[in-house]
Amino acid sequence: MKLHHIARSVLLPFALEEVFKLVEDIESYPEFLPWCRTADVLERDRNDVVAKLRVVTAGHHSEIVTRNEHDPFTRIGLHLIRGPFASFDGEWKFVDLHIGCKATLSLSFEFEGALLRIVGPRAIDMAIDRVMSAFTLRARQTCTPCE
Repeated sequence: MKLHHIARSVLLPFALEEVFKLVEDIESYPEFLPWCRTADVLERDRNDVVAKLRVVTAGHHSEIVTRNEHDPFTRIGLHLIRGPFASFDGEWKFVDLHIGCKATLSLSFEFEGALLRIVGPRAIDMAIDRVMSAFTLRARQTCTPCE
C-alpha cells in the first residue's frame, strides 16, 4: 500500500484563537461541510476529543472516528480509530501573524480496498480543497476581522 501526504494552508484575517475554536467545534461541521451529515463528540477531556463524522461522498456513506489531541491555539492532532483507511493521521497547525493567522491541514493516509487506492487519492485531494474553502467561508461568516 502507498502512503499519501496532502497539506493545505490558508491565510485568514482573523484572530488565531477564533480560527482554532472554529476548527475545534466539531459538532458544527454539518452546518458548513457539505459532505458531513453528522458530527458527534464521543469522549472529551481536557485536551483530547474522540469524534465521529458520518460523511457522504458520491453517494457512498462512511464513518470516521478520530482521536483529536489539542494543544490549545497551536495544533490539533488527528489519529484514526476507525474508518475507511488502512492508516490515517493528520494535523491542523495554527500560526499567529498578528494581522490574522495561518491555518495548515496536513494529512497522511493509506486506503483500504483496491478501488479506493485507485480513485481515493485524487478524491481526497479535492475534498481537502473543499474543506479549506468551507472553513475559510465559515470563518468569514463567524469570526471578527483583525484590526
